[in-house]
Amino acid sequence: MSDIRVVGSIDIGHQSIKAVVARVTGEAVEVKGAGKAPTRGLHDGKVVDIEALGKAVRQALDEAQFSAGQAVSRVVVTISPRAKRGSSVEVELPIKGKKVTQSDVAQIMRVARQMPAGSADAVMHTEVHEFVVDDQGGIDNPVDMTASSLRLRGYNITAPAVDLDCVRRAVSKCNVEILRIVQEVHASGFSVLDPAERDLGVVLVSFGADTTKIAIWAGGVLVRNATIPEGGRAMTDSLAVAGPFTTGVAERVKTEYGVASVAAGSNENGVQVPSRGRGQIAVTTSFVASILEPHVFEILRVVRRELELSGYSDMVKAGTVLTGGAAALPHIDEVAHQVLGGLVRIGHPHSVSGISDLVRNPEYAAATGALQMLCESDASHLYDPDAENARTLGARVRQLLNWLF
Repeated sequence: MSDIRVVGSIDIGHQSIKAVVARVTGEAVEVKGAGKAPTRGLHDGKVVDIEALGKAVRQALDEAQFSAGQAVSRVVVTISPRAKRGSSVEVELPIKGKKVTQSDVAQIMRVARQMPAGSADAVMHTEVHEFVVDDQGGIDNPVDMTASSLRLRGYNITAPAVDLDCVRRAVSKCNVEILRIVQEVHASGFSVLDPAERDLGVVLVSFGADTTKIAIWAGGVLVRNATIPEGGRAMTDSLAVAGPFTTGVAERVKTEYGVASVAAGSNENGVQVPSRGRGQIAVTTSFVASILEPHVFEILRVVRRELELSGYSDMVKAGTVLTGGAAALPHIDEVAHQVLGGLVRIGHPHSVSGISDLVRNPEYAAATGALQMLCESDASHLYDPDAENARTLGARVRQLLNWLF
């Protein structure tokens, strides 16, 4: 990564797109600017209008570049794929009594990323749990070890290949090179989790607009991820019906006056906000909490069930970290403790310098985490759209047309 000095990060969420421009040196990320735009061209996690999505990405990226006072030519992209889970992977490579080389490691990573023939999915990231040299497991780096065979055990995060291609096309319309496409919740983990938490075992809950992502780390590696088909938008919609408000007013009420717990709400006179057909009405935090709390409880109950089904319940000694938009709701950590037990905290992006106050909101966790992930991860573990698309002549032609038009 020594050749990268200034790079952009684009987090394509279901409701908004966040962009960050940062100076990246080694493992240090210095944020220079940030931008945000409403998401367009995306429905239920699927790209339905490449042109509209490209314009939305451009809007967020332009704002970030203007804020930074500097343009970028290369970006890393995070998405929330429709694929609900990843899968365990184990592959073996014959070494025939020679020393393991970097080329061998790269080759076994390529084998691990291969999907079955006819699969509609592509591997975004391979999380290596361990390398096994002959019968000796628990090896982090097998290079220079003499072996008869090399085995990799890990976890593949997948996404529909068509989604990755559509995202690549939309972002490429901004005349930038895509360095990597990574999963939003995985990137968030690099931003808001400490290495000690990942080692001890931790659950990351990332609240999005339409979905809530769950990722479980144990022994320092990602071991499971899942998606709950409910997020902050359902809270807004329920508030809009109960208000009754327009969706825009409901979102503002949720953001400015929402709390996750009825017990923490206030029954004071409240604030006056416009209502559909009723002029101005008074809204109290108690009323808003009565609408939001059931949604928060239901999401967290599903998180608890997923954790129980995963078999890792006894391995998450560091508890639960909440991030994403709805994690900003006051008292949501207290509700999470009631439902999940154990330690609970709100995850804010850390280990970034510069104008970091601008992006310490949990909703920027994926955008900043993707940059840290780019620095810290072995590049061979990540989905490389250029490498994938260079396999066919047709893909090369498409890249040329994108560049020209």
